[in-house]
Amino acid sequence: WQKNATAAKDSFAAGVNAAITRGAFEKGIAKAGGSRYADRASTVGAQRYPQGVSQAGPQWASKTQPYLDNMANLTLPVKRPHGDPGNIARVQMIADSNRALKLKS
Repeated sequence: WQKNATAAKDSFAAGVNAAITRGAFEKGIAKAGGSRYADRASTVGAQRYPQGVSQAGPQWASKTQPYLDNMANLTLPVKRPHGDPGNIARVQMIADSNRALKLKS
């Protein structure tokens, strides 16, 4: 599966681009309608949610930990008073650092 899926990367990109060009995403949402989403989320999703969360926990933790470690090791600018625009520099530093980490993996 992995070998064939990797070999099909150009076909995948062409298919995604074709779907974007023809507006398939928007058309699919319009066709399904909001009521189907709400119905499935409140019935099937509600039944599967607890099991899904418990099964996903270990993988979520292992995938999240590198970002938590990354943020813990940053030296952020001094926190300013509430509402001070300087606080955005702290947020931007975290966002940039986490994005760089993601692009490495």
